[in-house]
Formats: sequence, structure tokens, C-alpha cells
Amino acid sequence: MRTISSKLGLLLFAVIGLVACDSKTGDASKVRIVIVAKDQAFHLEGQPDVRNPPITLKRGQITELVLRNDDPSRILHCFSISGLDVKISSIDSGQTVSVTVRPAERGTLTYACLMHPSMAGKLIVQ
Repeated sequence: MRTISSKLGLLLFAVIGLVACDSKTGDASKVRIVIVAKDQAFHLEGQPDVRNPPITLKRGQITELVLRNDDPSRILHCFSISGLDVKISSIDSGQTVSVTVRPAERGTLTYACLMHPSMAGKLIVQ
């Protein structure tokens, strides 16, 4: 009985240690990024003059990407990120859709509206 309880104690200690390591890296915090589709370009909320800006994410960090269509004239947009299996088929003017991602690998990916080739940018995972 003592052997089983000591092994369970070691296992519990290891699990607590792993959770503590995750919390030190900031993986548990969630980030929210609002991407606005307007005038045949993507913009980050609060940065309307920067067209298709690079978006930087941290590897392992949970990120909510919010796509908002601010085009006033019923123009549909979609949103995809190669390498993260993100595909939002289409949203109409005035609509908002969100998707949560947690990138596992560092690197540079592409985000795009497949309906409008000029609407594309880089997503950098650090």
C-alpha cells in the first residue's frame, strides 16, 4: 500500500510541476485580436491605415481571432490561415465571427480572404 501511495504522490507532484511550468510561460492567458475587413483589405482594430498588417502570435498561446466585416455595401469576405486549419467561409457586411487558435509551431503563415486576392498578409508565430 505504501508503494502505491508513494507512486501516486510522485505522479501528482509531476503533474503539478507541468501545470506550474505552463503557467510560467504565459500559455494560460488568452489574447484577443480583432481583424477588420474593409475596402478590399484587412486591418487591425484601431489601425485603419495599415493594410494587411503582419499579425504576431506566440507559440502555444490561446488566441481569439475576431473577424469583423465593416464593408458597408454587402461585400462578402472569408478568412483562412494556412497551416492552422482556420477557414471562415464567408461573412456579410456588419457580421462578426471569431475563431480560437493555439499555434503549436513557430514560423510564418499566410492569412487571406480567398474571394479577394489583394486581401492577404503574414501571420508570424514566435
